[in-house]
Amino acid sequence: MLSRIILVCLLLSIAAAVHYGDRHWALRNMPRIILVDTLPGGPLTHLLRHETEYGSALLPYPWAKISGFLGHDPESLPAARASAPLRLGYSYRELSLFGMPFWAYADHGLVTYLETPIGYRAAVVTDRRRELIERITGRSYAGYALPLHRHVWGWLLVLGFLLWFFVRRWEEARWRQKTGLI
Repeated sequence: MLSRIILVCLLLSIAAAVHYGDRHWALRNMPRIILVDTLPGGPLTHLLRHETEYGSALLPYPWAKISGFLGHDPESLPAARASAPLRLGYSYRELSLFGMPFWAYADHGLVTYLETPIGYRAAVVTDRRRELIERITGRSYAGYALPLHRHVWGWLLVLGFLLWFFVRRWEEARWRQKTGLI
């Protein structure tokens, strides 16, 4: 009985991760950006914004976020406005399965980005741009590292299935002992 409860909990956690998360259920190695800081306005930020708008690449949103845009006027979305704030982020790739992250690693590192209706407009932060950002914000971003603990919680699913396996074997052994089928 306990093994069935564990199995149902595991299946419900997979369903919840797929339904409420922004990761795909199938195995993916997806590029993503995590927010580090929002840059304040000003003339130096305007220069960075211009470089980000016109000298950058488009990184699509995760699949669930795009499906949420269907049926909406792209211009009505908050990210579509020209006043969307310029942000500093960290570009990484994430390996996920069943809507749960299993590993992440650096892709381009620090980037400046703007949110658009279809994705992030991102530009890699060079040493010169990093010094400019540090002057604007008054903070150092030279040693920024990806917070890995946010991207490995999918392993709890594996541990849950191991728990289910051992509890199931324990229940079978008890049943055999009770019925005398040993």
